[in-house]
Amino acid sequence: MIKVVLLGAGNLAYHLFRVFKASKDVEIIQIFNHRKEKLAGFNNEVATTTLLSEIKEADFYLISVKDDAIIEVSSQLQAKNSIVLHTSGAVSMDILARHSNIGVFYPLQSFSQEKEVDFEQIPICIEANSEESLKKIRELALQISASVYEISSEQRRISHVAAVFANNFSNFMLSKASE
Repeated sequence: MIKVVLLGAGNLAYHLFRVFKASKDVEIIQIFNHRKEKLAGFNNEVATTTLLSEIKEADFYLISVKDDAIIEVSSQLQAKNSIVLHTSGAVSMDILARHSNIGVFYPLQSFSQEKEVDFEQIPICIEANSEESLKKIRELALQISASVYEISSEQRRISHVAAVFANNFSNFMLSKASE
């Protein structure tokens, strides 16, 4: 069983929790968020905490917070031999460099809690600082999606910008047409 701690309780973390909960080989053992009210929806399903000092030991620490908060969460995390990942499309993996095993787990999709998603249809872009970590991250990603791609930070950044442009431009044009 792969043990995961989710750090963050926003839209992506909500969907990751749901899809991993349905997986027979992954267990979300805890969810962290600095705001207690964001954890209310998880309280009856998994251990929660607002303190990074109370984080349980896991195989993966999946940081799913706003891009500008990744470094703050990472800097307070005691990961030992676990793999620390972030889910950002725009941030380099190197932001996690204080940890020995790092990587990126980036689902190429926009998320909202109101809309269900099918992770089997979502590409997951992965990156790691070692072949061993990359293999483990790929195993984790394959638990929820058949479309797993190894890409560099630069490739991920470009893909993210293209996806944001395509999504936002389409929405903008629909809004203008409606007006």
